Amino acid sequence: QGSGLLCSCGWEGPCSDFRTSAPMASDEVDLEDDDVEVDIEGENPESPDYAGEDDEVCAEGELGDTERPEVEGDDPDRPASARVKHTLSLNSYDATPDVFFSGGGIVSALSQGPFLHLLSGVRANTGARGGRYLFEVEVLEKVPIAQHDLRIGFSTGGSSLFIGDSSDSVGFGKDGTYFVAEPGQLTDLQRSGACEPLLETPSVIGVLLNLDQESKAANTISVFLDGFRAGPPQPVPSHLRGKALYPTINFRGLTLAVNFGHGGKQLRTLPFKCQTFAQMAEAHHEIARHDAVRDGMAKLEVVVSIGIPEAGIADFTRCFKEQHTDFAEISDRSFAEWCQKSGKPKLATQDKAAQKSLVTLAVAGHRNCLIAGVGQTLQRSEREQLLNQFPSTYRKVALVAVGEPSQSHKQWVRKTLEAEYEAKKDIFQRRQLLSDASGVELDDADNVPPDCPKFDDTVWALPHDNASAPDVSPDVLSSIFSRFALPTDAEGFDDIRYEWSPRSDAQDKLRRWIVIQKSAFLVEGLEPGEWFRSKLAAWKEERKLLREGHLAFNNKKGKGPSIEADADISGDLAGVGNIHDFDGRGTPLYANFRYEDWVLLSWRYELHLLVHGFATDAADDDIPGIHMDHVMHYFKTYFGVACEPKDKLGVASIGDAVKLLREPLEFIEKGDGQQILHSSLEKETPFEVFVKGIEAYRRDRSRRLEAGDESAQLSFPRPTGKTPGKGVPFKAAPAGKGVTSKGSPSSNSVPVKALPVPAKALPGKAAPAKAGLAKAAIAKAAPVGAMRRAIGATAAATGSSVPHVPAKAAPRGVAATADLAQNAGLKRALVSNSHEVGLGASPPVKRPRAPDGSHLPAKAKSVIAKMRPTMATS
Repeated sequence: QGSGLLCSCGWEGPCSDFRTSAPMASDEVDLEDDDVEVDIEGENPESPDYAGEDDEVCAEGELGDTERPEVEGDDPDRPASARVKHTLSLNSYDATPDVFFSGGGIVSALSQGPFLHLLSGVRANTGARGGRYLFEVEVLEKVPIAQHDLRIGFSTGGSSLFIGDSSDSVGFGKDGTYFVAEPGQLTDLQRSGACEPLLETPSVIGVLLNLDQESKAANTISVFLDGFRAGPPQPVPSHLRGKALYPTINFRGLTLAVNFGHGGKQLRTLPFKCQTFAQMAEAHHEIARHDAVRDGMAKLEVVVSIGIPEAGIADFTRCFKEQHTDFAEISDRSFAEWCQKSGKPKLATQDKAAQKSLVTLAVAGHRNCLIAGVGQTLQRSEREQLLNQFPSTYRKVALVAVGEPSQSHKQWVRKTLEAEYEAKKDIFQRRQLLSDASGVELDDADNVPPDCPKFDDTVWALPHDNASAPDVSPDVLSSIFSRFALPTDAEGFDDIRYEWSPRSDAQDKLRRWIVIQKSAFLVEGLEPGEWFRSKLAAWKEERKLLREGHLAFNNKKGKGPSIEADADISGDLAGVGNIHDFDGRGTPLYANFRYEDWVLLSWRYELHLLVHGFATDAADDDIPGIHMDHVMHYFKTYFGVACEPKDKLGVASIGDAVKLLREPLEFIEKGDGQQILHSSLEKETPFEVFVKGIEAYRRDRSRRLEAGDESAQLSFPRPTGKTPGKGVPFKAAPAGKGVTSKGSPSSNSVPVKALPVPAKALPGKAAPAKAGLAKAAIAKAAPVGAMRRAIGATAAATGSSVPHVPAKAAPRGVAATADLAQNAGLKRALVSNSHEVGLGASPPVKRPRAPDGSHLPAKAKSVIAKMRPTMATS
């Protein structure tokens, strides 16, 4: 509607009135008026309305009182001497790889496998800068199972083959949509219903490009079906005027006949006389660069582009394509772009066998080929397989772009950056003007002008956003990078050219890159070797000795592990020979280890084993060690359990964990800034050295705490649901403060937080109703060990002797020690109080008991009878 090109009936969609011809109505605007500007932005220009408010609007297919005129007039005859001399046709060098041609202008595409779903594209070998010219397309066949599609229009030379993909093309879709775009546009300019559908009925589709500035419909495109106009002329965007526009066709699941009108031949006669593209004037034409290059070529070529991933090879390939437009690129990247533009992005990952078919089609179409898949071109076996697909008629060339880019490439990068920056700046300014004129508010991002890039000699690569696909996916790269190698003459190349660095420098660059990748990626199939397995078994045995030695020392002192006092351990650690007998009196060096000390010891020693076990099993001098990002993976591989620094040490990452562990572990920087886990101790360092290191670490923390440095206090998360005594190595206790033999909290005591658990009543018959009394809860016998520890703690606190505790205690005997148990902080109460049974503050009501025990059920009587001797002894 913004173009002002409307039928006087108010046409906004397909209207049969455009198939008629009559004199122009007096209220229509003369399209030759230079003051009428075609506005493709959809905004209302200051121009006369094409349909007045009083005009009668016709229903679709209904004729008005006056037949509609044909705005196009007859072309004058042009002498043959003024016409182009070459044959105008579709360009096999300017088409998607699946397109193949037959005689008489027949064009079709491969319809097997993934190609059945892809949109094919082809462009003519000649474009028009001026004049008015027609070409025709007829659908000859439809593939039954395909999703048919057709787009017909025009595009600039060297632009995308797909109409509607960029602002460099215009055209009509199968449903009558007009695809048009303007740089910096604020809204979608695709106009649905611009013409009648193209595929509903078998028709000859005529497409008329009018660039004749003296015509009434200058700078427009029109569609005709079987010679009748299918819609009003549509405007050519202003930015495309003056540029050569090439006939372009996109199709899927179709076989087409394309007629450019050689000898003035037209498949259908139009309401007016016009010239065909084959009759184009010499002054109006532009020939594609592909044909100019092809005429001077003696032999077809296949060029293999070779470079390191993410090191400029994508830019080098792009530069080569711009300078050699006759080469068809065959790569994973180009195939993925093709799938994306066809509306089938998933095909790029689902089908990996398409490349072989593309090579076969390129050879059959006598096309020069550019092989640019980095994952393939850096592997000798893959290169050899690729070259074997090309016949001897092809000249095989390897272009190696590794190392410092050449000056010519740097100049191309700078020119490309400048052109892209100017285009972005122009679009920004245009959008600002359009926003001010239309009142449409721009997003915050659109109000930020583009940054001016650097254009000096230090810039040699184009910027790539994070959304762009990498040269090789990380998953694929990790499995193939070790096989990367530069080409040799023995592979079958006719020529190997090093475009950037010389061969020796390129070889060294690739070797250093592989070394870095060996640390950056996981080693496939790595398993723990014999050395590591033997050390791990010895470590498990050593842990048992530590546990037994720690418990034996506590028992020797006459105390349980929950109440041991700090042993007097001092002196030079270097002179300690036996860590299990520090002073010759049975005192272990680890007597004062707390829970945190045992955890530190375990982490230090196991990471030390991991560092040397990995180096032994990888057996590759190029791998400096375990990358920081892979420590947790290899820990699970070697120890069979997850490495959880947050759950075990209370830190967020493995890097923080190593800082907490301190020596001998650290992350050191190697290669290209990679952080590698390192142990300063030798591979066969005795285990005793690690115990001495933890004792030195403990002493240092104690001194700092005594000096008031609270940051020296360690407090690690502890697993829940376990109750081993604190101080026993490698067994965690539940969180909570314990009580030492002196009655004060200590991190080395057993945390025995009271957990109230209601005592369970013995099963039996309900009391007689007349009693009106509630059942009394009968306390469950407490563990003998808990009783002993509780009584011992109380005796130590009061200075009294420790009473004898029998092997078994009767329920009534347990009740007598209830207060003692509460004071000692046992895991659960020995008797239930009023709060535990839910009876408020009142004491529990006890039901009457018969002296002979007749009030108890038979099972309870039996249990008590067996326990009476013990009770009597107690």
